[in-house]
Amino acid sequence: MTTRWAPEKKDVMRELASEILHNYARGRVLVAVDAPPGSDTAGFAADLVEAVRAEGHAASGEPLDAFATRRAEGSGPAVPGEVEDVVHVVDGPGAQRDDLRGTWHLVLWLAQAGEARGGTGRAGATIVVDAADPGHPRRVYDDAC
Repeated sequence: MTTRWAPEKKDVMRELASEILHNYARGRVLVAVDAPPGSDTAGFAADLVEAVRAEGHAASGEPLDAFATRRAEGSGPAVPGEVEDVVHVVDGPGAQRDDLRGTWHLVLWLAQAGEARGGTGRAGATIVVDAADPGHPRRVYDDAC
């Protein structure tokens, strides 16, 4: 029997937070956590918010539906106070739909077991994370470059 190495969730979250902050250290940064319908984007997004905060940076989050409603009304994301440098994580299947395309600085796609590599949401993501095992998510480098 072969044992497959699986990274700890906290380590993956720390690496993602570090990468986001390396690339987007200043300003109000919008990060989308997208996935196929029925996926736990909320749990992943909450963990990402905590990882960004653990790096000493302001972070907040909200569900996609709330963000889309607020955007349609002409108001900005639900960011705490008047924080200038903040990572705002928005989660929910459908974050890459046409009316939101171009909104995000970064899109994380949570790939599920059995999902085809070239799926629409996955192909449009900046970062793909294999989330089939929620306790051991794994960054996947399968871009089409």
